[in-house]
Amino acid sequence: MQRARAILVGTFVLLVSMTAMAQSYIFTYQGKLNDGGAPANGVYDIRITQLEAIDQPAGTDTIFDNVQVTNGIFTVDIPTGALILIENRLRFLEIAVRPGNSEGAFSVLSPRQAVNMVPYAGRSASAAEANYAVNATNVSGGTVSGNGAGITNLNGSNIALGTVGPEQLAPNLIDAPKRNASLLASKRWDVLRRWRTFPVGTSPHGITFDGKHIWTANSGSNNITKLDPTDGSIVGTFPVGLNPRGIVYDGSNIWVANFGSNNVSRIRASDGTNLGTYSVGNNPVAIAFDGTDVWVTNSASNSVTRLSTSDGSVVETIDVGVGPVAIVFDGYYLWTANTGNSVTRIRVTGGSSFGTFPLGALGNGTGIEFDGTHIYALTQLGHVVKIKPSDGSIISSFLSNSLGFLARSILFDGTSLWVSHGNGQIHKLRISDGALLAEHTALTDSRGLVFDGINVWATGAQSVAVRLPPAFPEP
Repeated sequence: MQRARAILVGTFVLLVSMTAMAQSYIFTYQGKLNDGGAPANGVYDIRITQLEAIDQPAGTDTIFDNVQVTNGIFTVDIPTGALILIENRLRFLEIAVRPGNSEGAFSVLSPRQAVNMVPYAGRSASAAEANYAVNATNVSGGTVSGNGAGITNLNGSNIALGTVGPEQLAPNLIDAPKRNASLLASKRWDVLRRWRTFPVGTSPHGITFDGKHIWTANSGSNNITKLDPTDGSIVGTFPVGLNPRGIVYDGSNIWVANFGSNNVSRIRASDGTNLGTYSVGNNPVAIAFDGTDVWVTNSASNSVTRLSTSDGSVVETIDVGVGPVAIVFDGYYLWTANTGNSVTRIRVTGGSSFGTFPLGALGNGTGIEFDGTHIYALTQLGHVVKIKPSDGSIISSFLSNSLGFLARSILFDGTSLWVSHGNGQIHKLRISDGALLAEHTALTDSRGLVFDGINVWATGAQSVAVRLPPAFPEP
């Protein structure tokens, strides 16, 4: 038999065969075979090899015995896996023939045939089953498996009662204050996370939330503690440097400012592995993440050090006001609260100090926060100072307490401000005028604050983390 040539003259048609066990996939291949320069007629054996790439040496063979070829035309139904049809990736077929009723060698035809997805074959108006669906406008009478990522526009009225609980939802998916108020009205204390204290390391200071767990920096025991916020159980305790103070999460790792060893620890959040320790300035206290890099305040060096999150290398060190002890990122600038009665604004792009603004008689800075519009500096005397980010000017101020308590840190929970004090009291304040909305005496010395989407958490001198009552809406 002379060298033959096969070409694709039709389209591939998906034929679905449903069985009780699984779904099989078949496509029809129609080719034209020339033999001796003329259309072939008669019976031929045809071998078709499915290949991932045009230069792949071997693939999956299917042999069709005694295929009738008439005027050069033949048709075979090729069984294949789902991927060749539904992943929209180019595949190739190698065609080989020999005379029918023969045991001789096959003659391989050239070139290999490309298999392209037929226009519009990627969409089915109705499918009983689908291993993959990039865009499905309706799922009826069945189930969707997997983690559900990317599913939008679900009609909540069609979700059966009790099938989705709080533990299946992202922390900020539901308006927490409204949801908590509804649960409170229903006296659902089985769902609401109530006030409780949980043991951590010795003398915890900083506290952060990684989207799933609470982390505390324990200054007296030189370690950090990872907590499950639902029940306060300790997931892990991991050693860091000396006297850890500030702590922050960058999306993958936990970064800890070690006051006593003048360095920063990088801890992998998933398993607590120490990924490195990096030298910074003297007595680092607070730490923040700007979406790219980590920034740490060096309280005794009057500076801020910027570290690369990829390898911990120092990007730059910038002078700020005297005694920076708190830091926050507003989406464009970094702000530090300085014990020298000032706040400093740092331009992230270009990395330079962009102004230090005095707080005057309002007192030494101890904390700083951003509410999406304004900066709020907290002073040691308990003043909350509202600052315009564009120019650093003071808009207004109010007291976080009326008794002159030492103020420690400040937090915005999306609705209200929270301030911790040295006497253990934690005050919830209305952001518009500083009116006292709630008061909690949880500790003898309240320190760091963080919000997990449902509850505010605090650290204190008694070597505990405190989960405060759920955040309810303002009256």
